[in-house]
Amino acid sequence: MRLYSNMIALLLATVWCPTVAAQESIPADDHQNVYRLTPRDDNTGLVLVPPSEIKPGYAYYFYSSVLKRRVWGFATEENTFEYAFGEGTILPTSRFDLRLSEQDQERILEERVPRLKQDIEGLGRSPAAQLDASGNWKLLSYTTSARVFDMLTSERWEWHGKRRLGVVNVYGNLWQIVDGEYVPLVMGWAVCQ
Repeated sequence: MRLYSNMIALLLATVWCPTVAAQESIPADDHQNVYRLTPRDDNTGLVLVPPSEIKPGYAYYFYSSVLKRRVWGFATEENTFEYAFGEGTILPTSRFDLRLSEQDQERILEERVPRLKQDIEGLGRSPAAQLDASGNWKLLSYTTSARVFDMLTSERWEWHGKRRLGVVNVYGNLWQIVDGEYVPLVMGWAVCQ
């Protein structure tokens, strides 16, 4: 039952109700507060998370003083955030701090997509979602480990179990996104394709 719990919540948050509207409801001068996705029957929003309720390792929406805008990233044990997720970041739905009762999840699943319940129960892993260029999470049709593109460093990372590994190219671990694709970022050199 818990296997597809976070998937249901994220499905509501991404497929029927994109987060763009929720992001627009945050005041432009709010640089302190942290938010999480909150799926509901009628829409999806972002809910303010008190500092004492932020869980390390989960994805939250916070203000990056370096980038001068809100981004998604993982909370740390030190009450800070690491990474500024960029386009193409993929997270298992279990990495979001989604809060729905089992009964609500069951009801929503039965009402919205009854066949999906059967499909997810057979997966054995948490489904995943991908961050698009507009800052919306889109549910993927397959499971995968976390894959992060960090806008602060231009580095890409993948998790294999608990191990984080850099995604490298012949020039190192620096990347840029060009037309929705990752291409090596080379300082002082042009890369011909």
